[in-house]
Amino acid sequence: MARTSIQRVISGKSPFLGDNNHLHHLMRTMINEKFIFLVYISISMMPILIYDFFIKNFYLTFALSISVYFTIFFYLTYQKKHT
Repeated sequence: MARTSIQRVISGKSPFLGDNNHLHHLMRTMINEKFIFLVYISISMMPILIYDFFIKNFYLTFALSISVYFTIFFYLTYQKKHT
């Protein structure tokens, strides 16, 4: 939510108006419709699993989760622009 709000303000749009620049919208263009929910839930559960099983440091888990999210987001954005 923070990423889309900041991106809308920078581009001169209202942060309260909707657009299709969310992770699930980008995934819809790249992934088969049947698997979107599974992939989205898996990505959403990743921080909890990382914290519970591997790293017991909240801040490190948070930073790792944010970096994974942005990596996936920018990869899907790049793929969408080049297809």
